[in-house]
Amino acid sequence: GIPGPPGPEGPVGTLDITATITELTSSAVTVTWVTKSECSGRVYYGTTTAVPLYVTANNLGTTDHLARISGLVARTHYFYKAQSVCAGVTIESGIRSFNTK
Repeated sequence: GIPGPPGPEGPVGTLDITATITELTSSAVTVTWVTKSECSGRVYYGTTTAVPLYVTANNLGTTDHLARISGLVARTHYFYKAQSVCAGVTIESGIRSFNTK
């Protein structure tokens, strides 16, 4: 669907987190992001912007999040977004994309 307008600013800071790819191979990718407070994390991904699949992040400490997605298909275009839940408030990154090698 079409994303709605951004929600109100919550106690956890920005609702938009920036997810960064730190490793990319033909079959795996590592996504990292930082939150301003203690949060859980997961990364949604898929070959369409519906991003129906997800992996749970290894929450390094409480504000640094790392999720490794494996089992990907080589030379394929994927979409992904990071999501964290901080004190009951869900924050997400925008949907971004990458191509496996």
